[in-house]
Amino acid sequence: MGEFVGRVIGLALAPIVFLVALVRGARAFHPDGAVWRADVVATFRGDGSLARVAKRLAGPALARLSPAMHRAGSDERDVLGLGVRFGAAGEQDLLLATFDGFAPAQLRRALKETDPRDYLHNDYRAVSPYRVDGTGDLVLLRARGEGDPSRSDGPSQTGGPSRDERLARAVADGHALLHVEARAADDEHAPWLPLVDVTLVGRSSVTQAALRLSPQRDGFGLRGAGTYAGIRWAVYPVSQLARRLRGG
Repeated sequence: MGEFVGRVIGLALAPIVFLVALVRGARAFHPDGAVWRADVVATFRGDGSLARVAKRLAGPALARLSPAMHRAGSDERDVLGLGVRFGAAGEQDLLLATFDGFAPAQLRRALKETDPRDYLHNDYRAVSPYRVDGTGDLVLLRARGEGDPSRSDGPSQTGGPSRDERLARAVADGHALLHVEARAADDEHAPWLPLVDVTLVGRSSVTQAALRLSPQRDGFGLRGAGTYAGIRWAVYPVSQLARRLRGG
């Protein structure tokens, strides 16, 4: 039911998203970002459906990190996004951000809690749960960033390197790591379980315009569910269509 409601809402929002993306010549949200090559290692301990998913996710990946509202070069306060495309043929996309929902109170809290100066000093959450192939179980996903533990300049310090410079330095030093974890969606007290580790290893030749992430790309067994997944079902394709019309 939630996905159906989300699709109805998404269809209502689609014309607005289309116009914003067409005028902007970029994504309506997360307009600018850097695309990185990544290596993925399975970290799930145990058997079952999540273990199978973790094994499928392991291997090469692409990761795009971006601010939600501002363009490149700005370190203004913002929420940040993380999109990961897993597999040599791009079989699975995961979409996460440093907020839990679009309600005003949730966005205000996210703006307050997000560290805008360091991509790796944040936790990224999937706004909607994912359904696990084979069981139908719903899980929540998050990615915990881990940068260089030896750096002396705190990530919230004013001045100093920009968040893009910090990220590039962490990648060059081999410290750009994201721990992806999962827990049962129907139990808020359930523990977070390690799923995979994503290590950024270098810049990708794939441009952010060419990397059209999609909530429908679910070939490794994680399919978006719920209201927000339904909204994305409608707005992502129209945003991508608008960018193609602008040649982006």
